Amino acid sequence: MDNFKHFSWDDIISFSEIDRPMWHYHKGGNGDWKAKGKAANGYLLVEIEGIPYWADAIGRIPFALNDYRNYYKNSFDSEYAERNTIADGAQFANGSLWNLIFPSYDYSNEIE
Repeated sequence: MDNFKHFSWDDIISFSEIDRPMWHYHKGGNGDWKAKGKAANGYLLVEIEGIPYWADAIGRIPFALNDYRNYYKNSFDSEYAERNTIADGAQFANGSLWNLIFPSYDYSNEIE
């Protein structure tokens, strides 16, 4: 369908395996999977191996994997990395770098 951008899970993994500075995950940044000119290229919905997903939801996978990887590299503690990755996801849920200065935690589990 033309309404969906089509991917495989390998595409998501390939994008997620790139170790980027965390600030690259802001809206439109190098790590923003769903931004114009990036993998999802501004599509609202994507299809991965025949199943539709919200592009915004899939776009959070590279952020979470990179964040977890960074915490784990520094601590070698998977539970520490998990807790901090969840906290960072809540702090930066809206994709704004302003959250560095004015943290605004979103635990709603809703997509904007």
